[in-house]
Amino acid sequence: MQDDPSETKSLERSLKTTLSLGDVLIEEGVKIVPGGELAYKLVKVLGQHARQFYQERTERRLEDFHGKILTGIPQQSQEDFLRRQFSLDDYYSILHRLVQDEENEKIGIYAKLFQSLVLQALPPDWKTTILKAARELSFSDFDLMRRIYVSDKFDLIGCSNKRSQIERFTKTNDPTMSASIENLIRLGFLSRQDPPMPTRTLRSSAEAVYDASQLTPESIGGKVQTIASERDTIIFVCDPLGDMNYFARITALRDALLREDILSRIAAPITAIGGYLTIVGVCIGTSGSTIENVKQFVSLDHKIVVQIILPGGEGQNIPIDNASVFNLSGTADPTYEISRFVDMAKKVISDAGLRRPLDRTS
Repeated sequence: MQDDPSETKSLERSLKTTLSLGDVLIEEGVKIVPGGELAYKLVKVLGQHARQFYQERTERRLEDFHGKILTGIPQQSQEDFLRRQFSLDDYYSILHRLVQDEENEKIGIYAKLFQSLVLQALPPDWKTTILKAARELSFSDFDLMRRIYVSDKFDLIGCSNKRSQIERFTKTNDPTMSASIENLIRLGFLSRQDPPMPTRTLRSSAEAVYDASQLTPESIGGKVQTIASERDTIIFVCDPLGDMNYFARITALRDALLREDILSRIAAPITAIGGYLTIVGVCIGTSGSTIENVKQFVSLDHKIVVQIILPGGEGQNIPIDNASVFNLSGTADPTYEISRFVDMAKKVISDAGLRRPLDRTS
């Protein structure tokens, strides 16, 4: 039997996923002869493996933790970070919790928490709360905290308001998520109202344990609501007497814009135009162009006017010489023309600043 711990490979490091106690003894050269001596040898062998396991596990965790401490800090700021003073009590407190925690996924959370303490990014009166939570909350609890934080901070496409965004996570019948919600309430990260809502502690704590890149709408599979995605920025002025094929082409164009999170609408020529409207699509069909009718009711100043030829509009007069023309009549490739329109719209809307996050008070 091997007595030198340095020559012993822990059970975790072996390639096997299952084995018996007999296998362990045989691998260590112990003959299986029932009796008191066998029990003593079993205790000694397994005790040695256990010590080796915890030593290796602790070393790996500490290496991983220290390797993540600079994550997210710009290279030009790293020297300043390394010169900062920090509390040894805080450092040892985090290490103590780290090596006791069962979840390897939380190593990055501990590293970011230590980073925040060094940068003094966490209010001192909340330090005890988040240090306690670091050990008590599971990785899934922290991930729920992150999702609630994002839902509280941003207006997301597909939701009418922030309350409904947050309720997607705080009102649930899923038992695992319900348990996480209870943990967050118990530790003061969610209020006790119905439905639970995020507290200031949750907001500060999420920022303390996650990088900014992990706190974006995209990180939870969402998209931020912009002016272009909620307010009409493009209007198609059409002849209300157009046939179904006529409107089918405009609908295909609007669907393509919607896939780029750009909202548009169809209107008759007498519809008032205003607000965030940037592009006016003047349709040309069997009745000709709608431009003259539009001019009688609305101002086209500071708007991009384009002309769209629809079925029945072939050969009609195109009245605006300096306006772009998109041919959806069927005599040109509609896929290409739609793509060309979408590319133009994306550039115009971006240049106009309409891709910025929406302020619902505006």
